[in-house]
Amino acid sequence: MKIKFKNKKKIEGFTLIEVIVAMSIFVIVMSAVSGAFASAFKAYGKAREVGESLKNAQYALNLMSKTFRTSSVESPTGEKQTDDEIVVFDYSQSACIKYKLSSKKIYKLSKTVTDESECSSSTAFSDNYPIVENVEELKFFTTDSDGDASSGESMRVGKVTVMMVISNGTVASPTKVRIQSTSSLRDYSKSNIGLDFQNNIEN
Repeated sequence: MKIKFKNKKKIEGFTLIEVIVAMSIFVIVMSAVSGAFASAFKAYGKAREVGESLKNAQYALNLMSKTFRTSSVESPTGEKQTDDEIVVFDYSQSACIKYKLSSKKIYKLSKTVTDESECSSSTAFSDNYPIVENVEELKFFTTDSDGDASSGESMRVGKVTVMMVISNGTVASPTKVRIQSTSSLRDYSKSNIGLDFQNNIEN
């Protein structure tokens, strides 16, 4: 009795060229995916650094705004002035305070004085320390309070707008963000707000 075997099908594999092409495609796709992930992580790192700088800058803005609300502007004086530093007399602390930008850091300079007349841009400040860093630009837009002392008429209420440009601290191609804040001065004795209101009632 003869045993017949069925013919086995011939199994064909991949050719060398097909393997090389497949691997080349795989390498190209993985390179693109890796590049996308690297860019995403880099962007995340920059955003995190900017967020940290922004948080510190917001603290500095709040500190300056709190000071301005209880102060009178000593320098620069006048209406609609612009400068990269400011000097104010803080009534709540009886202190002359100066804010300025130096080496990408905002410094707070202060000195306790007995009278507002001792406070000016030429004051010899005793305390000097930075309140925030990674600041590329700083501008103060000021209008000091003013009133007619003889008539008691209020001419204008002062205000200070602080504008700063911060970065993530990277030397090469830094990411920059512009922020600003405006504070109204409450030195009503200079602007004659209360006296002006009282005169209107009496008249």
